[in-house]
Amino acid sequence: MSRVSDLNIPNFFTTQGRYTEEQTAIGAVLSVRVTGSALLGPDAALKRATEVRELIDELAKSGVDEEAVTLTNVHADSKRGVFLRTSTAQYDLDIEIAELSKLVDILVLISKPKHCRLNRIRWEYGGGEDADRWIAEALSSARQRADTIAQSLGVKIEDVHEVDYGVTGLNEQSWNSYGLERSLDMLTCDMSIDCCMDASLPVESALGIGLYRTRTVGAYAKVSFTIETAARRCSGRRPEQPDAGAAQTTASASGLVG
Repeated sequence: MSRVSDLNIPNFFTTQGRYTEEQTAIGAVLSVRVTGSALLGPDAALKRATEVRELIDELAKSGVDEEAVTLTNVHADSKRGVFLRTSTAQYDLDIEIAELSKLVDILVLISKPKHCRLNRIRWEYGGGEDADRWIAEALSSARQRADTIAQSLGVKIEDVHEVDYGVTGLNEQSWNSYGLERSLDMLTCDMSIDCCMDASLPVESALGIGLYRTRTVGAYAKVSFTIETAARRCSGRRPEQPDAGAAQTTASASGLVG
């Protein structure tokens, strides 16, 4: 016989659902270091540093506006702690590439000057505007799995006990690093630029790097469902009433006993 206290014990099981899809990069940011022959301040470097200015002008020919180039840092090289205007300086630039179709030409352009080197490619993706759809798909997957389990066990789902969900992949590390000591001219040192531009040769194998990147995004859901138990089924039934014949027989027997 079921006790009343059994009715307050949560009876549930938990299922998990997941949804993923591939997201392709829509842009990139190239981190480039340019070695200059003169030390200039941050405000003047983009305008007056010869080597930096030459790179910006070449990028403009490939369709990259000057506004897409940002100076992120200046490293000054000095001897015995003395800084002069003629001290060698290293200028770190971020170059935004909005059209990935131009990426190969720009990488080849950067590889030509000996004073330029590529440090990193950071891929840019769309935002998480589809996050609600991903979550809905993951929750639906968890529910479908719960229905399958309940049917297999012969139990009935009553309600949702607890829900946990979230989005995955949006904060994934989305860059390819080549190290400060590694430059594009080193990556292409064993082959000519003409070889890189040969349409019959895959660009990725020519440059030695992956140029287009996708990432996996999506959502997960963890849902606990309460189930109907024997105790709950019994508690929901109305007490059985004796039929008229049984009541009459009981009354007659009582009269005989009296």
